[in-house]
Amino acid sequence: MAVNRISGGGDGAFGGENVFSEDTIAQSGRGGSDRSPDTEQQARGASGVDASDRAAGADDPLRQIESVLLGRSGESMVSDLAARHILTRITDEGLIVELFDLPETPLFATETAAAEPVLQTLADLLAEVFGLVTNGIAIEGHSRSFPVIWADNPVWDVTTARSQRFREMLEAGGITDARLRRVTGHADRQAAVRNATAVRNNRLEVILLRDRR
Repeated sequence: MAVNRISGGGDGAFGGENVFSEDTIAQSGRGGSDRSPDTEQQARGASGVDASDRAAGADDPLRQIESVLLGRSGESMVSDLAARHILTRITDEGLIVELFDLPETPLFATETAAAEPVLQTLADLLAEVFGLVTNGIAIEGHSRSFPVIWADNPVWDVTTARSQRFREMLEAGGITDARLRRVTGHADRQAAVRNATAVRNNRLEVILLRDRR
């Protein structure tokens, strides 16, 4: 993660300090520090981070993982092409990394659990980034809907098989079996977009769960 001699930062992804000495660094261009303090938002202490801010969650490990994954604090770890398949959000449950199909680039072969090369790239990336912590992981598969005229609707079997396949890919990348808390298929019951048949609904949600200890 990038380190700036003015704005502060740690010597690694989890160096013990926030990357920025003040949240307003992106707006002011300077931030607050003992060399160039803002009069209204001055950094406190040698680290430039008030201990009470950390206690309130300013150094949320899940946000640090999200930053590493998306390259918000330096060069991205994922190629631009692969990054088009990623959407992240942080919830009470944890960091959700959504991996989804694009019309021209699916993650799996049509209606199967056979992974395409782009999914292998994404699995390797998540295994590396999630390897920085020990939190539990959940994998949830989702599918687009199919016309009701289909006699044998594959959505339940496909989403379950794809979740299991991605679990195997993470384990091959170094994630231990003990960290996998649940692997489920949700069929077409939770569409991501209004058009239930859109390929955008073909997705995996890989959740880095919060440590509740």
